Parts: sequence; C-alpha cells; structure tokens
Amino acid sequence: TSRYSNSNDSDFRLWPNPANDRFYASALKSGIMSGRLIDSRGRIIREIKPEEWADGISVQNIPSGIYFLEAETPNGRIKRKMVVGN
Repeated sequence: TSRYSNSNDSDFRLWPNPANDRFYASALKSGIMSGRLIDSRGRIIREIKPEEWADGISVQNIPSGIYFLEAETPNGRIKRKMVVGN
C-alpha cells in the first residue's frame, strides 16, 4: 500500500527549484531513505539511493522539463513537482 504524506508537509525541503546542475532535498524530522525522479509521463528517470542525498542529486544529463521527485521517508512517501532547466 502506498502512503503519501501531506504535500504541504513543511518538514520536507527541495531546493533549488528549478534545478540546473543538481538539487537537494531533506526531510528534517524523519530523513529520506530513497527516492525516484519521475517524468511527466510517469516513467522513472532515476532511482536515488540513500547515500546520494548528502551531496545533492545531479540533473546534468537529464533533459529540461517538469519532473516529480518521490521521496520515501519512514512516515510515508512525499511527492513534489520540480523543474529541470539545463
């Protein structure tokens, strides 16, 4: 069963948005375990491992466009819209 946290959850941060080189995300209270970058057609563009979050996620090889970041936390999944502009 998928459980999404409230999309207005102030605990979750995503910056910069739009992202040109790399982006960062954090869930201050719970931490992020894993994530996915999903394109506007629902295709998974990139799986993100827990150890990748600290240094930021590179978007250098990802075409410009609108994507969704889906982050898995101990409290459920958080999904946020983001823009990649290279």
